Amino acid sequence: MPIARGCVDPAACCFVEVGWRLAFRHWGQGFATEAAQEAIRVGFGSLGLEEIVAFTPLGNLRSRAVRERLGMRESGTFEHPQVPEGNRLRTHGLYRLSHQAYAVGGRSAHR
Repeated sequence: MPIARGCVDPAACCFVEVGWRLAFRHWGQGFATEAAQEAIRVGFGSLGLEEIVAFTPLGNLRSRAVRERLGMRESGTFEHPQVPEGNRLRTHGLYRLSHQAYAVGGRSAHR
Protein backbone atom coordinates (compact mmCIF):
# COMPACT_ATOMS: atom_id res chain seq x y z
CA MET A 1 0.00 0.00 0.00
CA PRO A 2 2.11 2.88 -1.20
CA ILE A 3 2.02 6.37 0.10
CA ALA A 4 3.35 8.53 -2.69
CA ARG A 5 4.14 12.19 -3.02
CA GLY A 6 2.86 13.54 -6.27
CA CYS A 7 1.19 16.27 -8.24
CA VAL A 8 -1.82 15.65 -10.42
CA ASP A 9 -1.22 19.05 -11.98
CA PRO A 10 2.44 20.12 -12.07
CA ALA A 11 1.32 23.73 -11.49
CA ALA A 12 -0.45 22.71 -8.26
CA CYS A 13 1.10 22.06 -4.90
CA CYS A 14 2.17 18.56 -4.02
CA PHE A 15 0.26 16.13 -1.83
CA VAL A 16 0.64 12.69 -0.31
CA GLU A 17 -1.68 10.00 -1.66
CA VAL A 18 -2.62 6.60 -0.35
CA GLY A 19 -3.71 4.14 -3.03
CA TRP A 20 -4.40 0.50 -3.70
CA ARG A 21 -4.66 -1.85 -6.63
CA LEU A 22 -5.56 -5.50 -6.14
CA ALA A 23 -6.13 -8.44 -8.44
CA PHE A 24 -9.85 -9.14 -8.84
CA ARG A 25 -9.65 -12.42 -6.90
CA HIS A 26 -8.62 -10.41 -3.80
CA TRP A 27 -11.46 -7.88 -3.93
CA GLY A 28 -13.96 -7.82 -1.07
CA GLN A 29 -11.65 -9.40 1.49
CA GLY A 30 -10.67 -6.23 3.36
CA PHE A 31 -7.06 -6.18 2.13
CA ALA A 32 -7.23 -2.65 0.69
CA THR A 33 -8.79 -1.22 3.85
CA GLU A 34 -6.39 -3.00 6.18
CA ALA A 35 -3.27 -2.04 4.25
CA ALA A 36 -4.42 1.55 3.75
CA GLN A 37 -5.14 1.89 7.48
CA GLU A 38 -1.55 0.92 8.23
CA ALA A 39 -0.18 3.24 5.54
CA ILE A 40 -2.21 6.12 7.01
CA ARG A 41 -1.00 5.27 10.53
CA VAL A 42 2.61 5.46 9.34
CA GLY A 43 1.92 8.63 7.35
CA PHE A 44 0.51 10.51 10.30
CA GLY A 45 2.72 8.85 12.91
CA SER A 46 6.25 8.20 11.72
CA LEU A 47 6.18 10.63 8.79
CA GLY A 48 4.32 13.43 10.57
CA LEU A 49 2.10 14.29 7.61
CA GLU A 50 -0.66 16.87 7.97
CA GLU A 51 -2.95 15.42 5.30
CA ILE A 52 -3.33 12.34 3.11
CA VAL A 53 -5.48 12.24 -0.02
CA ALA A 54 -6.90 9.53 -2.26
CA PHE A 55 -8.51 9.80 -5.67
CA THR A 56 -9.97 7.49 -8.26
CA PRO A 57 -12.37 7.63 -11.22
CA LEU A 58 -15.92 8.47 -10.12
CA GLY A 59 -17.32 5.11 -11.18
CA ASN A 60 -15.01 3.11 -8.91
CA LEU A 61 -17.53 2.52 -6.14
CA ARG A 62 -15.48 -0.13 -4.34
CA SER A 63 -12.56 2.26 -3.89
CA ARG A 64 -14.98 4.96 -2.80
CA ALA A 65 -16.28 2.62 -0.08
CA VAL A 66 -12.70 1.95 1.10
CA ARG A 67 -11.97 5.69 1.32
CA GLU A 68 -15.12 6.22 3.35
CA ARG A 69 -14.23 3.35 5.71
CA LEU A 70 -10.86 5.03 6.22
CA GLY A 71 -12.64 8.16 7.44
CA MET A 72 -11.70 10.18 4.37
CA ARG A 73 -14.09 12.94 3.32
CA GLU A 74 -15.15 13.81 -0.20
CA SER A 75 -13.50 17.02 -1.35
CA GLY A 76 -14.75 17.47 -4.91
CA THR A 77 -13.87 16.26 -8.37
CA PHE A 78 -11.24 17.08 -10.96
CA GLU A 79 -10.27 16.18 -14.50
CA HIS A 80 -7.17 14.01 -14.28
CA PRO A 81 -4.64 15.57 -16.67
CA GLN A 82 -3.00 12.21 -17.44
CA VAL A 83 -6.27 10.68 -18.69
CA PRO A 84 -7.22 11.71 -22.25
CA GLU A 85 -10.12 14.10 -22.74
CA GLY A 86 -13.31 12.24 -23.56
CA ASN A 87 -12.22 9.12 -21.66
CA ARG A 88 -14.90 7.96 -19.18
CA LEU A 89 -12.18 7.62 -16.49
CA ARG A 90 -11.02 11.25 -16.72
CA THR A 91 -13.23 12.67 -13.94
CA HIS A 92 -11.88 11.67 -10.54
CA GLY A 93 -13.27 12.04 -7.04
CA LEU A 94 -10.89 13.50 -4.46
CA TYR A 95 -11.00 12.47 -0.80
CA ARG A 96 -8.98 13.95 2.08
CA LEU A 97 -8.06 12.94 5.61
CA SER A 98 -6.38 15.47 7.86
CA HIS A 99 -4.10 14.50 10.71
CA GLN A 100 -6.49 16.31 13.05
CA ALA A 101 -9.53 14.32 11.85
CA TYR A 102 -7.52 11.10 12.10
CA ALA A 103 -6.41 11.96 15.64
CA VAL A 104 -10.00 12.48 16.82
CA GLY A 105 -11.23 9.25 15.28
CA GLY A 106 -11.62 9.71 11.51
CA ARG A 107 -14.13 6.82 11.61
CA SER A 108 -12.30 3.52 11.24
CA ALA A 109 -9.03 5.05 10.02
CA HIS A 110 -7.01 3.85 12.98
CA ARG A 111 -8.84 0.87 14.37
